[in-house]
Amino acid sequence: MDTELVKKLAGLSRLELDENETQKMATDIGAILQYVDQVKNAVSEIGDLNVENADTRNVTREDVDLNDSGKNTEKILASAPDHENGQIKVKKIL
Repeated sequence: MDTELVKKLAGLSRLELDENETQKMATDIGAILQYVDQVKNAVSEIGDLNVENADTRNVTREDVDLNDSGKNTEKILASAPDHENGQIKVKKIL
């Protein structure tokens, strides 16, 4: 990647880069782009990686309620500073 393109990208990103930073950024971005190219080539050598072609299955569990509804309601209400009609009263915040 050349320094002119880095300067243009820096301007679009509202970054102020001096010449040393611009040169370093050009080198770093070039290395990143080379790595991305290697990854692309590796994927194309492996072949098709679509999920439809893989041996996959959906593993699920049965939807079961592990807690007895209302079992601890009275204990919770008793420990709350204030409650009314089966609900904990809290301070109004808005």
